[in-house]
Amino acid sequence: MKDFSYHPFNLAIRFILECIGWYAYGLLGYHLAGWGAALLLSFLSIFYWAAFAVRNDPSRSGKTLVAVSGRTRIVLELLFFLAAGWILLANHDPVFGMGFIILVFLHNLFSPVRLKWLWEQPRN
Repeated sequence: MKDFSYHPFNLAIRFILECIGWYAYGLLGYHLAGWGAALLLSFLSIFYWAAFAVRNDPSRSGKTLVAVSGRTRIVLELLFFLAAGWILLANHDPVFGMGFIILVFLHNLFSPVRLKWLWEQPRN
């Protein structure tokens, strides 16, 4: 299978998935406590996504606030996307939620070089 880890189309899909994830957390906040909570949870999820990263990750800027190992980043991404998918399934539209989860799976299926690189990265 050809690798598309760093192909611009795959990176664009990844960014769209990230944005949908941030939307999902905002949706959860809105359902829990209104617009203030929606903004708070959206911003917290954006901070979580941006702050905990692997240094020199070629799929990102390479910069990070909190350096984590590649394995930790894989777990953090998995938790982020699975929770966002669950939120979408529970609060929005089941078809949209399942489509999101399937697209996350396909994105990672076509990114084996990135996942292998992450897996091998120690905490810096």
